[in-house]
Amino acid sequence: MPESTAEPAGDLDAGYDGGEGRQLSFALVWSLVQGIGGQVVTVVVTFLLARQLGPGLFGLAALAIVYVLFVDMLMRQGLSAALIQRPNITLRELSTGFWLLLGASLVIVLATIGLAGVWASINNEPDLRKLTIVLSVIVPLRAMSVVPDSLLRRGLEFKTLALRAMAASVVGAAVALVLAATGAGVWALIWQQIAMVTTELVLVWAASSWRPRMVFSRSAARELLAYALPSSAATMGLFVSERSDTVVTSLYFGPVAVGLHRFSVRFTDVLVGMFSGPFLQVSLPELARQQHDRSALSARIVDLMHVSALLAFPVFAGLAAAAEEFVGLAGDEWSAAARPLQLLCVTGALKSLSFYNAPVLQALGRTRLLAMTEWGQAVFKTAAVVAVAYSLRNDDIADQVVGITVAMAAVEAVFLFGIAVPMLRSTAGVRPGAVVKNLLAPAVGGSVGVGLVSWMRSLDMFDPLPGIIALGVAGGIGTTTALLAELVFDKRLVSEIRSRLGR
Repeated sequence: MPESTAEPAGDLDAGYDGGEGRQLSFALVWSLVQGIGGQVVTVVVTFLLARQLGPGLFGLAALAIVYVLFVDMLMRQGLSAALIQRPNITLRELSTGFWLLLGASLVIVLATIGLAGVWASINNEPDLRKLTIVLSVIVPLRAMSVVPDSLLRRGLEFKTLALRAMAASVVGAAVALVLAATGAGVWALIWQQIAMVTTELVLVWAASSWRPRMVFSRSAARELLAYALPSSAATMGLFVSERSDTVVTSLYFGPVAVGLHRFSVRFTDVLVGMFSGPFLQVSLPELARQQHDRSALSARIVDLMHVSALLAFPVFAGLAAAAEEFVGLAGDEWSAAARPLQLLCVTGALKSLSFYNAPVLQALGRTRLLAMTEWGQAVFKTAAVVAVAYSLRNDDIADQVVGITVAMAAVEAVFLFGIAVPMLRSTAGVRPGAVVKNLLAPAVGGSVGVGLVSWMRSLDMFDPLPGIIALGVAGGIGTTTALLAELVFDKRLVSEIRSRLGR
C-alpha cells in the first residue's frame, strides 16, 4: 500500500484519542478478576480433559500448542509493547502496525505449513503435523487483535479486557468439553485454542472504536520496528526459556513424560496468571507513564512487586502443601506429577518477582538490554535442562520429570537474585533490600506451612478424609500459615491495614 492516501495528512498524524483511561487501582482490580476468572475455568477444564485424554494425548497437544504459541508470540508481542510504551501514538502508526502484523502473520502461516512436518519428525509424532497446521490459524487471528487490544491496555481499560478474556475462556471450555465427550480426542484441545482466540478477536473489535485505515507508512514502520524487533527477540528468549523444558522432555523422555510435566506446569502457570499476570499486564502502561521520573518509577515498581508477592506466595504455598491431594483428583495415572508440582510452586513464586524485569526495561525503552537478558536466561536454562535430561535418560519417568523441575527452580532462583534484582537497581534505582523484604515473610511462612502439612501427612492424618476435603485442609494450612507470617512480620502491610482501618 502506498504511503500517501486520499485522507488528510493532519488526520493521520493526529494523536489517537482513546479516552482518559482508568486509574491503576481500578485497572488492577479488573486485571485480577480477569486472571482469576479465566484461570478457574482453565483449571476445571484441564482436570476434566486430563481424565478423558490421559498423559499421552495431553502431551501431544502440548507439542502442537507450544510451536504455534512460539511463532504467535514472536510476531505480536514486540509491536504490542511498542504501541503501549510510546508517549504519543498517531493514527498513521496504528494503521501501519496493523498491516505490518497481518502481513507477517500470513507469511508465518505459510512457513508453518512447510515446517510442520519437520516439527513432527523431530518429535517422532506423525499426527503432530496436521495438528500444528490446523492450529496455525490462530496466528492471523491474533494479529488482527493486537492493535485494538494494545489501545485498551494503554488506557488501562482492564474491565473490558477482563470480560472479553473470561467470555473467551468459557467459549473455549464449552467447545473442548463437547468435542471430548463426542470422542474427538486430542482435537478437543486444538479447537479449544481456536475457539478462544476467535472469541477474543470478535469481542476486542466490538469494544474498540479504532479501525485501520488503508495506509502504510514506511517511516512509521521503521520507528515501530526499531523498538519492536528487540522486544520480539526478548519475547523469543522468554518463550524459549519457558518452553525449552517441554521440547527437551519430549526429545529425551517421550510424550507421557511431557504430559506429566505439562500437567504440573499448567497449574503453576494458572496461579501465575491469576496472581502475578494481572500485575504484569498493568505494569507496562503504568510504568511507561513514569519513565521520565526515576524516583516515582522506583517507588511504583516496589509497590507492584510488594502486592504481587503478598498475593502470590501464600497461594503457591497452599498448592505446594496440597500437591498430592490436588493431583490425586485427576486419577492415579497422574500421581507422578505431585512432586514436580511442588517444585514448580517454588519457580512460580520466584517468577512473581522476576517477571518485573521485562516491563521495567520495556517502559524505559531498553529493549535491546531486555533481549540480551532473556536470551541469556534461555541459554542457561536450556543447557541446565539438557544436562539433567541426559543424565536421567535411563531412569524411570517419575525421576525424569522431577529432575527437569529441579533444574527449572534452580535457574529461576539464579535469574532473580543474580540478574533481575541487580538490573532493576542499575536501570530503575530499585534497592535489592526492598525486593528481599517483599518475599521474606511470605516465603518463610509458606515453607513452614508446607512442612507442617508434610508432617501431618507422615502421621496419616489426612487418610480418613475424602479427597476433596483433604485437599481443602492441606491447601488451607499452607496458605493460612503464609498469610499469618505476612500479617505478623510484614511491617509495611500491617501499617497499611491499620491506616485503612483507622480511616
